[in-house]
Amino acid sequence: MIPHDLKGDGARYAIFACCAPNQFMTGVDLLGYTLMSFSTLFAAPTFENTGLGRSVRIAFIANGLLAPVLLPQVFFPKLIYLGALWLVTFPLAMALFAIQFRRALRAAPA
Repeated sequence: MIPHDLKGDGARYAIFACCAPNQFMTGVDLLGYTLMSFSTLFAAPTFENTGLGRSVRIAFIANGLLAPVLLPQVFFPKLIYLGALWLVTFPLAMALFAIQFRRALRAAPA
């Protein structure tokens, strides 16, 4: 988008802009984040409720509970203040999951 804006024809391609309220691509972007959050919520019960599995489960649930506020940001941009928690919960959930996955691979018989 930046090259088009610099040439002066950015409005022509505005539908492809991302991260602007009420834009088509912003809606697609937020739909993806919403679905990723719901997937962590639905995957959370697959982890054991002890040790590292419990931490992964809690992080997945915390991330999943943000799903209902992500997509509505298209119409209610102020929800970004709550939705921004996704910037913490998702990386934390994925980091904990990666640690658990690596431990499981090391513990598996060869």
